[in-house]
Amino acid sequence: MIVKELLLEDNYKILLEYDEDIDYYTQCKIILDNGKKKYVLIKDNILYFKNLFCQFLYNDKSYQLDTRIDENDLAILYIKYIKYIMYGKKDKDLIIEEQNWIGEKYICFETRKYITWFFYKQNDICIKVTRNTKLAKFKIFRRDIGFINFSKAQYVCWVNEIQRLSQMI
Repeated sequence: MIVKELLLEDNYKILLEYDEDIDYYTQCKIILDNGKKKYVLIKDNILYFKNLFCQFLYNDKSYQLDTRIDENDLAILYIKYIKYIMYGKKDKDLIIEEQNWIGEKYICFETRKYITWFFYKQNDICIKVTRNTKLAKFKIFRRDIGFINFSKAQYVCWVNEIQRLSQMI
């Protein structure tokens, strides 16, 4: 098993874990490590990661955090959106455009346990990891699992590493 450190910021690391014999179908993991605990954010193949992260890198204007959203409320607003979809009752804090909540586009990936949000805030790239509360019977967790703020140059290095791996296949 190979573990590459993609990003290091204060107390957090983003790790990429994969087998030595990597091919198109090899399951790779993106892991958040806070020094105390490791959280597997997603498992998928390297080409999926390459396409996803390149899309985010080259569409920075599309992922600029909407000023009407408080980044600290992303998970709570998402729960309100899910309740709106299920029950048809719209919360006053929920901003819906073209039948979708405006914050949904910042979800980079979602697993049964965690939601990983990617967005630009001014010139920085932010990754926020929250618990997936919609699967926990709408129990709202106020504490985020992790929040990383880093430069576009750091993110480009991350994407380059994933592209390099995908080219080895």
